[in-house]
Amino acid sequence: MRVDRDGKGIVIFDRDLKGTRPNCVSGGYSRHLSFNSSQDGGKSIMSLALTAQVSGKKIRARGTGSCHDYGSVESWLWGWTVN
Repeated sequence: MRVDRDGKGIVIFDRDLKGTRPNCVSGGYSRHLSFNSSQDGGKSIMSLALTAQVSGKKIRARGTGSCHDYGSVESWLWGWTVN
């Protein structure tokens, strides 16, 4: 996971995300979803990602189909942890 000074962040998965990526996604970001930790939803995403990382769980997640946090990374829509 990466979080920038402005609160925008990226969760990097261990494999390409399933489904069709929106046209705004650059080739190198097919395993990434973005969020904004300045917003309540983004804080929850960051907490979920950190919890999954320390507990060794995987995350199932989907993107919004758009790139509104970063111009070349799909934005996070929903997700949860799985064993």
